[in-house]
Amino acid sequence: NPANRTSGGDQLYFTDPDKTRAIVKASLDRPPSDYTAGLAGDIRGWRIGVSRRYHFEAFGREVLDAVEAAIERLRDLGAKVQEIELPDMQAAHAAGTVILFSEAAAYHAADLRARPEAYSEAMRDLLEVGGLFTAAQYLSAQRLRRRLAEETAQAMADLDAILLPTSPVPATPIEPDVPEHAVLRGRNCISFNVVSLPAV
Repeated sequence: NPANRTSGGDQLYFTDPDKTRAIVKASLDRPPSDYTAGLAGDIRGWRIGVSRRYHFEAFGREVLDAVEAAIERLRDLGAKVQEIELPDMQAAHAAGTVILFSEAAAYHAADLRARPEAYSEAMRDLLEVGGLFTAAQYLSAQRLRRRLAEETAQAMADLDAILLPTSPVPATPIEPDVPEHAVLRGRNCISFNVVSLPAV
């Protein structure tokens, strides 16, 4: 969330009922969970997996150093950090790209035709790419998605959490934006979104 500087800020954000309803207008009529309750909890004995294949590749030194420092901090706090192997997350990213771009192109098609100036150039380019995928490619991506979701769930069955870098590049300012970072920022998140494990 670009409005917050820490995961704690994100959790506070989603604990506020007004902000939660603004984000999810169709949410159930019940108070949100207190996501901040576990922020200071004891993590001794937690089983945390680290998958280096694909998720640590082509990442900047600054990002990798920060992740390695986080891994050591978790160990210091008593977590059991272990190397794990996940299914083909590069394939998951490819499937996610087809699904995400195709659905986004369909959802925005009318607005994009009516008022293209409302979209940034980078977003228009992405939506145009989404319109190029075929129905056969979309259905193949959905089939692959189901298989990878099952395999990922099995690989993570004995873990409490996994720790991975989110983006190959450090957080970029909103202004001035760095256009080439737009696709990079979601590199590791897309693969988990596609296997039904939304990533932050």
